[in-house]
Amino acid sequence: MTNKVNGNPSHPGVRTDPSSNPVPRPIVRDLGKRYRGARQPALRGVTAEFEVGVTVLVGPNGAGKTTLLRILGAILAPTTGAVLWRGRPVDEAPVAYRDVVGYLPQDFLPYEEMSSGRFLSYIAALKGIPRPFVPGRVAEVLRLVGLEGEAVGRPCRTLSHGQVRRLGLAQALLNDPQVLLLDEPTAGIDPEGRLDLLELVRTHGVGKVVILSTHTLADAGQVADRIACLDNGRLTALADREAFVGAAAGRVLEGIVTREEGAVLQSLTGTAVTERVPVGEDLLRIRLVALPGVVAQTAGACIPRTGGNLVSRCRLRGGLAQAEPGLEDAYVYHRLASGTHPGIWAAPGTVR
Repeated sequence: MTNKVNGNPSHPGVRTDPSSNPVPRPIVRDLGKRYRGARQPALRGVTAEFEVGVTVLVGPNGAGKTTLLRILGAILAPTTGAVLWRGRPVDEAPVAYRDVVGYLPQDFLPYEEMSSGRFLSYIAALKGIPRPFVPGRVAEVLRLVGLEGEAVGRPCRTLSHGQVRRLGLAQALLNDPQVLLLDEPTAGIDPEGRLDLLELVRTHGVGKVVILSTHTLADAGQVADRIACLDNGRLTALADREAFVGAAAGRVLEGIVTREEGAVLQSLTGTAVTERVPVGEDLLRIRLVALPGVVAQTAGACIPRTGGNLVSRCRLRGGLAQAEPGLEDAYVYHRLASGTHPGIWAAPGTVR
């Protein structure tokens, strides 16, 4: 009999070398989803192939991230299109597909009166993991996510928010899934706890297809192999992280300007200010992303194409120098280039 933990009847809970047993890639084709009574569809013609590694979904509220994850988990049916697994639509064999999927919803809540260990044993039974393997697998995933000792025996209602999110990751890992879907896994967790949880995702996502949604670009920077951008239900980008960031090369500028100059820069069409830090009574250190043609090179300095007064004052200060793009810069540049950026300043690290 095949073990549902990993498909290996001899070694429960131990994954074979993924390079010798490649994980199939889930493919979505022309996915659309319209909820009853909604004015606009939640997803519009999404087509993508998700590779082994961590793909991070980013996009503003209402972009369709949760809807896409729920459809990928065979929890929600699309209105149009299909999810393919091993070349077949998953709705032809949804139970078999769910056997290889682990899912952490954003609103994960365990049964309050159960202990962590008992809750995971219950979920293991629902997932069809053979009873003889359950105690060992429960102990293993609790250890993997750092929930050991007295926390295991306490009622779930007594766990901290961070511990509940760790428990949610543990239940998603129970069946050693080939596809791991994580919806805002670090939501509401303190900075140290977020880094720990992201490290768990990075470590225990090896050899899996991991698709993670987040509003926090700093989180994406910790784990992303690829970036997928959703906006208004459409997939506007899916690229390796290096290529995604590289597209913004030469489009990021920074320097010292007056507050008046900063206000003008912020108002320019084709630019987005991502950082404004006071450095004096009337001075700001500013960082902005600009579309091609919005800036000009002058004596080695980058000067925005705007009124003469602003240009001359920037020249006296040496202009705005080019800076290496980061993930946040690349995301803002992508939204500017695709025409989806709202054109207002946002706090660094926050997806609008």
